Amino acid sequence: MSDLLKQVEADATSAELIIEDTNNTSTRRILKQVMASDIFHFQGRNDDDTSAGAAGEIMCFDMSNGYVGIGTAGPNAKLEIIDSVDGDAPVLQLTNENNANDTGDTVAIRMSADSRQLNSASIRVGKDEDYSASTNYSAFMSFHTTKDNGSGERMRILSNGNVGIGTSNPTYALQIK
Repeated sequence: MSDLLKQVEADATSAELIIEDTNNTSTRRILKQVMASDIFHFQGRNDDDTSAGAAGEIMCFDMSNGYVGIGTAGPNAKLEIIDSVDGDAPVLQLTNENNANDTGDTVAIRMSADSRQLNSASIRVGKDEDYSASTNYSAFMSFHTTKDNGSGERMRILSNGNVGIGTSNPTYALQIK
């Protein structure tokens, strides 16, 4: 049986809220929020390790500038994500969960230089094939920009590596329309 322990500690410079999950054999820290100046840190500990530095930085909010950090105590941008691994470090996953067996589904990152035009440019990832069989898992990446209020695909990279500029179905390694 687990019990939830809550503890609040405060002094003149900071306040801590500690939530721990305790079972019969161990205590696991779930959340520790430290408030100092305008920065709120959320730290967690995966096990009973009470050594110095055992609590890892999970997320921090800097209220003075609106910055959010994941994996860092001092974000340098509106959103900064840091991970430390050897090799490939997948720090952000965007998924369209529609799961239809067609080629119409995409996921996109949209960018705008001005709040009056919210879709100035985008990078989209979509299905090359219908995904009805596990052997059909092939995807493309396309780049879109806006000209005179009209968004259009400007470049596409197919799953076979072919790149098309001005065409969405390049048949050569590089095809320019």
